[in-house]
Amino acid sequence: MAHPDATVVLRRAPTPGVAAKLSISALSAALRQGGRQRNIAARAAEIQAALRAAQMRAPSGVEAAYGAQVASPGAVIAEMTRQIAALEAELAQDFELHPDAEIVRSLPGLGTILGARVLGEFGDDANRYADGKVRRNYAGTSPVTRASGKKRAVLARYVRNRHLADACYQWAFCALTRRRAPGRSTTSTGPRAKPTTRPCGSCRTVSSASSTAASATGPSTTNRKPGDIAAPPRPLRPAPRQA
Repeated sequence: MAHPDATVVLRRAPTPGVAAKLSISALSAALRQGGRQRNIAARAAEIQAALRAAQMRAPSGVEAAYGAQVASPGAVIAEMTRQIAALEAELAQDFELHPDAEIVRSLPGLGTILGARVLGEFGDDANRYADGKVRRNYAGTSPVTRASGKKRAVLARYVRNRHLADACYQWAFCALTRRRAPGRSTTSTGPRAKPTTRPCGSCRTVSSASSTAASATGPSTTNRKPGDIAAPPRPLRPAPRQA
């Protein structure tokens, strides 16, 4: 895929001969028209240096043919862009006249274009669907559960309105990427309470001796071969008394 800057320059100068004559101001205007907002002067100077550098050239007739081939799709794309903008304005004007337009636009992720698509595919008949599950089945957003004996599988629903399913997919994506205000945190940020129980310094020797006795007299968990006799436990030494 071509770089956006290269696409703008190709529409302005479809042949190398015309492109080499472009000034920095003309290139800057083309970049602004293409949507660039930063480093316009530096980018224009870089493009001019690349266009005026020594390179292999095709015959003039071949260059003219390729230039016409490049200019034709550019004109078609520009006209399609203008027609899409006009159609979007007409759609927004007609969509606002619908009585359910405010309800549709209040849903997160639905704007004028997606809202009109969803409303057009669902229809505006309130009695067309029995409940919400029927709407989900028609849009293909509800899964299909298949059970046979002890097996149970949950699959996607392929029998659906594909145009509505595509609009619902973009609707969900726009709703997920929409920024929301962070909720109130429930984690306590105050100072921690100090413990009220103090460690007993005089019980360290007794506790260590009791833990040693428990570990020495307990049964061994080492795997032994059949016929082996476990060694007798070693006698425990009495704990030293404190002065």
